[in-house]
Amino acid sequence: MTLAPVVLATAPAVAACTQHAPAPVRATSAVAASSDDGAPASALGAGAGTAATTAGVRWIGRVDASNPNAVKFAWSGAGVAATVNGSKISVRLETEGGTASTFFQALIDGATLPRFQVAAGPAQTVTLGTGLSEGDHTVELYRETEGMYGDSIFFGFVDGTVKGAPLSSGRLIEIIGDSISAGYGNLGSETHPPWDNTCSFSLDTESAYQAYGSVVARALGAEVSIVARSGWGVYRDASGDTANVLSSVYANVLGTQNTLQWDFKRQADAVVINLGTNDSAQGDPGQPYEDAYVALIRTVRGKYPSAWVVLAIGPMTTDPPLTQMRTHLSNVVARMADPKVTAVDIAPQDATATGCDYHPNVAEDSIMAGVLASALKSKLGW
Repeated sequence: MTLAPVVLATAPAVAACTQHAPAPVRATSAVAASSDDGAPASALGAGAGTAATTAGVRWIGRVDASNPNAVKFAWSGAGVAATVNGSKISVRLETEGGTASTFFQALIDGATLPRFQVAAGPAQTVTLGTGLSEGDHTVELYRETEGMYGDSIFFGFVDGTVKGAPLSSGRLIEIIGDSISAGYGNLGSETHPPWDNTCSFSLDTESAYQAYGSVVARALGAEVSIVARSGWGVYRDASGDTANVLSSVYANVLGTQNTLQWDFKRQADAVVINLGTNDSAQGDPGQPYEDAYVALIRTVRGKYPSAWVVLAIGPMTTDPPLTQMRTHLSNVVARMADPKVTAVDIAPQDATATGCDYHPNVAEDSIMAGVLASALKSKLGW
């Protein structure tokens, strides 16, 4: 049995930064793609041996399924889950838009496979597993790369017969955040001191699957929908630009593209908002931060009338800004006067060992998830 994704394409080189996850797998297997007429496919995997299918699967996060044969998604952690029958399972994927590639995390029967990347360009066939036992297998596929880096297109399963969607608990947690929520640099490793950056961000160091939002959702038996954009805040971005805020993209289906709006038909049980790290980068954002936060919560409440809304900041912020920002959050909670709006304190991270650019590593993501899981359990009764 082989559980190692094989991407039938030439993958771009990745930065040399220490990772906590297996490196993407290149095309080193004898597994080959073939075109619809039986002729060998090109090196880019153009074509597939059988017609791909997206029918009967369960979509995770926000997706554009207006074309059921080419479903698009872009936000961190978005993807698909399906019950697939067969000893070989492969999917057809494409990356388009403003990025060289996107990364994915796949699982078969709960076993985490090595991450893989799909370079921009023609669609590619990715073999997720071969030599599997006969019968049904649970397959999960999640986009690792955040929403400002192009779109992913899922054309369906090429090998394996889709039997339906795995059972769902029906629980949904939505995350609204910045780079911390996107998993920016969490697969990288920096040791401090010295207090400089030895690991700069690159796409191969970002994992939505190991970011705190995904971790807390798995701990609570829920699905997660992540709306996150690095560098942005609720009132202003890290450079002080008030145009770059999460409210401007919150309703988008496909990342930072505003061409299609989400319908919010599926209701979240809880919404975690972790914004303020970038707002405070230029100093105390003051009253405008609170005003913008209240406006965002009112938007969220309009979409999810019954959801718990949990406010947090961390874990990159330390004092004195941390005390200032926690005070702002307390003021926001008081202004809302909503019994289902609350704030949770997340302690500052251990800055001697971080991910890239001082961002949380996967160990810190796990700590954050533990804090939030405890809070959400008590509120939701899960």
